[in-house]
Amino acid sequence: MLLIKKYKTEGARKIFENICITLFKKLYPKENVRGVRVSLGDEGVDVFIGEIGEEPIDVIQCKFFPNFGNSQKSQITKSFKKALNSEEYEISTWTLCIINDFSIEENKWWIKWKKIQSEKRHLSNDSIYLKDGSSLIDLLKENNLYDTVFEKNDSKNIAKILSKLNQENNYSLEELQSTLIKSSSALEKVKNY
Repeated sequence: MLLIKKYKTEGARKIFENICITLFKKLYPKENVRGVRVSLGDEGVDVFIGEIGEEPIDVIQCKFFPNFGNSQKSQITKSFKKALNSEEYEISTWTLCIINDFSIEENKWWIKWKKIQSEKRHLSNDSIYLKDGSSLIDLLKENNLYDTVFEKNDSKNIAKILSKLNQENNYSLEELQSTLIKSSSALEKVKNY
């Protein structure tokens, strides 16, 4: 929900996709990892890993669902079918990335849905994956991306500068802010953390 507060829903949706692209590029540095521009002809792919059209690819579907209900379940099924039935590429694996963690009932739905899709389409058990909010956060942290994608480095660095200036000169926060603004017009354009 941090993304929604900062970027509103539509902006957060795009940022979430970009985070997923960045993460999968880091996870598979020797592979061809590409994001796909949103369009009606995206063939059910947000991110793919591999040489599309040349070999089976790993499809990543990013679903930014602040809430989860029947409509979202339907969208997942539609995206999965679209990707699986594409004549543009062949699937090796399909991964759903979502911003939240599932509740008990939603987890039960996911496990049942995955089993039905796998049996119905004769897929192996390791063809369909879920990366929920906690999994994605853990992967971002493990791969040293968390601070970068959430712009935490900038906040930490600014806090360090303010702290150091305050220790050396015993300025109030207002005096430090005023001094910083006066010292550089470029700093006025930096996000206010």
